[in-house]
Amino acid sequence: MALRAILVLLAITVVNFSSPALGGQMDTAYMNLGLSYYKQGKFAEAAGQFQKVLGSNPDYPGIYTFLGSALYQSGEIDGAIAAYGKQIQRTPKIADLHYNLGLALMAKKMNPAAVSSFRQALILDSAHLGAYRNLGYLLLLEEDFAGAEKALQQALALEPASWEDYYNLGAALFRLDRMDEAIQAYQAALAGNPAHTEIRKALADCYRQTGRNAEALAQYRLVLKETPLDPDVLFQLGLLYLNAGQSREAITEFQLALRQNPDHRPARLQYANLLLQENQLDAAQKEYQTILQNDPRDADANLGLGRILIETAQYPEALNYLTTAKARSPGRADIRFFYALGHDLKGSLARAQEEYRQALALDETLPEAHFNLGVIYERQGDQANAQRHYRKAIEFKPDFAEAYNNLGTIHREKGDLEKALAAYEKAIALNPDFIDAHNNAGILLFQQARYDQAAEKFQRALGIDPDSSQAHYNLGTVYEARQEYSQAADAFRKAIAKDPDQDAAHLALGRVLAALGQTDASRAAYQNALQLDDKDVNSRLMLAEMLQSGGKTAQAIEQYELILGEEPENVDALNNLGALYYQQQSYNQALDYLLKAVELAPQRAHIRNNLGMVYMATQQYELATREFEKSVALAPNGTQQP
Repeated sequence: MALRAILVLLAITVVNFSSPALGGQMDTAYMNLGLSYYKQGKFAEAAGQFQKVLGSNPDYPGIYTFLGSALYQSGEIDGAIAAYGKQIQRTPKIADLHYNLGLALMAKKMNPAAVSSFRQALILDSAHLGAYRNLGYLLLLEEDFAGAEKALQQALALEPASWEDYYNLGAALFRLDRMDEAIQAYQAALAGNPAHTEIRKALADCYRQTGRNAEALAQYRLVLKETPLDPDVLFQLGLLYLNAGQSREAITEFQLALRQNPDHRPARLQYANLLLQENQLDAAQKEYQTILQNDPRDADANLGLGRILIETAQYPEALNYLTTAKARSPGRADIRFFYALGHDLKGSLARAQEEYRQALALDETLPEAHFNLGVIYERQGDQANAQRHYRKAIEFKPDFAEAYNNLGTIHREKGDLEKALAAYEKAIALNPDFIDAHNNAGILLFQQARYDQAAEKFQRALGIDPDSSQAHYNLGTVYEARQEYSQAADAFRKAIAKDPDQDAAHLALGRVLAALGQTDASRAAYQNALQLDDKDVNSRLMLAEMLQSGGKTAQAIEQYELILGEEPENVDALNNLGALYYQQQSYNQALDYLLKAVELAPQRAHIRNNLGMVYMATQQYELATREFEKSVALAPNGTQQP
């Protein structure tokens, strides 16, 4: 609420001095004529007569008081201040003189000096009503709200019926966040002056701040009966609707306020913020730019434009606006947060990390800053700090489902599967439509071979978003694990239909089609996966093995050689190439590949067995015997290690 205070000026006090024991006849005549003019409101003429008295008799008792009052009333404030100052030098113990000087200083907006004069008046007269009232008003303007309250309470103790003092007291209590007391003060002011619309506005503001929306609405409507198009009241009505979650009604009131006063910055800012909230980015941008026409460095408008440009992925441009906002208001944590977010999305993680820290130094309760900082730490492999910030995000926003979800992933990576599942379930409880949490919980259950429960999670994810390629793929992995290959193939096909570029789904489809004996279709699926990612070793390995088992030796060899071009130490490719060359009786080539495979994986029994067969074929029987013995020792029950 903007500070609203009512200035209460008691009449300038004309201090009475006793008649001089000695004085000329002309002094008395000038003086009497001056007083006569003064009482008729002819203040300039009065001042002229008092100047004549001063010219005739500079020592005339109280002459500077009379002159100061006449000059004040005629608008000659500088002269009044000088006159009162001279009289105080002569008679410093008179409270009304200090009070009058305070009024003159107020008129010149010399508020600190006026405060000192009123305080001096109260030292000399602790029951000076005018000094308390005007001191309270000035302290309001100087934002010394506790001092203002004290002075105004003293004024009301002297004159309890003053609606003006109750009004100003309400303003002080409002700023002290003592809303119930402020409401009582405004109600007392309204009882003293029921027709005063400013009191109703202030009372309505208090009701709105305390959530008493119905009472606030009633007061605003009464004000609008008196001033139907008051832009300030329309603005406050908009805030009332905004607090009640009625965005459309709030927009209407802000628009009405702007029609009455296009320069009403608070209304335009709130209107722009609502448009941004409703994703009407072009309209919001126009409103923010209108604000910048009046003040190019306006922090809120620059912040709003920065947020819009972040939404549209124009990060360098966003940072330009956010830099201006930060320079204008360096102590605002919300600006610093979006500045960090701009760097984060731009990929400048080190800078973003530092800016998030700065935002939290300004306001440690920002849950989104903790969350985003946690994500950066997680990317850096610093799980301890990531976990700490996710927990902080939850501390300040207990319904932060995304933070629980990320906590679950950290627990899963640490191997604490029960804690991970509990975190995922908490995220789902907070947001039942959080598809990532359903998928993550399902993956965890799948890893524990709890296939039925995993399937339920993936099906729930598909209930939320039937177009989720990831959920279709995940469900397919469950069917594959349960050897329900036809259903798995259907799920993988749906995943591919939703996202044709998902190479993992093509690879998985190739596997289950191979299990179903659909060799040609399986081979095509593997080839599709390789078209999407020609460096996908898993897809190429499965394609090569399929070609090998189908007797297409030359094509299989070509695929294995491509794998070794990407991964020279791929043991499966080395072993299978060795076996193929053995079948072709190219024993030297077979031996080269199998020796390297054994060197890389000495514990694999089937590779040693293959090497032994090459030695047998080349009549190196001792070496063959040695490899067969090692193979049997590694797999004594005939179980070959993969």
